[in-house]
Amino acid sequence: MDTIWLTGGEWLAVLRIRLGLWWLESWRHKDRKAWFERGTGIAWAADIAAAHHWTAVRNGFDAVVAPRPRTMAYVVAYAELALGLGLITASSRRSPWSADSCSTSCTSSS
Repeated sequence: MDTIWLTGGEWLAVLRIRLGLWWLESWRHKDRKAWFERGTGIAWAADIAAAHHWTAVRNGFDAVVAPRPRTMAYVVAYAELALGLGLITASSRRSPWSADSCSTSCTSSS
C-alpha cells in the first residue's frame, strides 16, 4: 500500500504520539482537587459500574475500587500521565526487538 508521505511504521509512530497526547490532555484537564479530595471521579465510576450490564464489572469495582477510592483516584490520574508520557517517548525510538536493530552480534556464528 502506497502512502503519500510516510511509511506504515511512521504512520504508527504518528498514531502513538497522537494517542499519547490524548492521554496527557486527559491528565491535564482533570480537576485533581475534586478527584483527590472530594472523590468525584471514583463516584462517577461507581455510577457507571452500578449501571453496567456485566456483573463482573460491578463485582470487580465493588471488590477493588470501592474499598479504596482515594488510592484508586491517584492510580487513575497518574496512570493517564504515565500512559501519555510512555506513548510519546516510546514512539521516538526503534524497538530493541525489531529485526533491523540487530547488530552483527545477533547472528549465530557456526
